Amino acid sequence: MKVWWLGFALVTSQLVAQGEFSRVDTLLLAPEVYVGGVGWGDFDGDGRRDLLLATRTGENFLDRKVQIHLQNATTGRFSSEPDRSLDLPEDLSCLAAGDLHPDVGDEVLLLGARSTVVWRWRQEG
Repeated sequence: MKVWWLGFALVTSQLVAQGEFSRVDTLLLAPEVYVGGVGWGDFDGDGRRDLLLATRTGENFLDRKVQIHLQNATTGRFSSEPDRSLDLPEDLSCLAAGDLHPDVGDEVLLLGARSTVVWRWRQEG
């Protein structure tokens, strides 16, 4: 089993540290998908928290992506297939999610040794 580390920072409005944990949902990913980072934010601006996964797949796990799984309005669950996927820069050292732009919705910030990329969801149509 290969393990890799991707530095990850998360910007969120609040964290709740009270109460008990209970299982809410399970997201089944393909066996060849390795997750190295996780976060959440309202990426499509619909008021629901969406799931962000930093993943590796492919030969020698060189195919690196950020996957966005939108929370379903009816069920509150996430699909195993990502709603959007973004290739990660080769020199990526960390990523963050938060509201960096005045428009509705959160953005994904990718930081690398030679580049910085901000990714913002744009509705189709």
